[in-house]
Amino acid sequence: RNGSVPRGIDATPPSERPPPMVAGATMMLVEQGPIPGLLPPVNGKCRFFNVRSMNVRNIQISAAKGIWATSLGNSQKFKQSLRDVEHVILIFSATESRTFCGYGKMVSEPDDTLLPGVWGDMSSRLSPSFRVHWLKQCSLSLQAANHIKNPQQEDLPVQRCRDGQELPSSIGERLCRLLWQQSEGDLVKG
Repeated sequence: RNGSVPRGIDATPPSERPPPMVAGATMMLVEQGPIPGLLPPVNGKCRFFNVRSMNVRNIQISAAKGIWATSLGNSQKFKQSLRDVEHVILIFSATESRTFCGYGKMVSEPDDTLLPGVWGDMSSRLSPSFRVHWLKQCSLSLQAANHIKNPQQEDLPVQRCRDGQELPSSIGERLCRLLWQQSEGDLVKG
């Protein structure tokens, strides 16, 4: 196992993971836990958050550098979650492209020394950056997930969630599985 892979991440390269299994006309993905791409948490606890970016550029920075920054309020919430549970999963979407862009695991607390200023003019209004290990990069229209509703937000589609809004585990897992089934994309290349 590669020592640089964050705890709880499935280090198996995608090319070596078991292929989807076909049963008749139905295709089912082989998964190793409740969240595709992650080993099951030892204590069984995960938290899922919707992360919105106004533009695709910030998502590309995140994917290229393995970092994210958010509002101070969201940052505090994420930081506390990281202390409380094994997996804090961030599900990314971009308002500009109207797409879900994938998901990743938060792997560090915010750090003032982690690429300060990388977010340009926005940097002064954001928390310090923290490390994110991207598990899935893809592009899925927000509308393609309209069938997944958030009971904590009057059963509105998950695409209507606010930035930093926590999703119930069952909804977060369902959305991650939907994203996992999409073709792999390279967010850095666009």
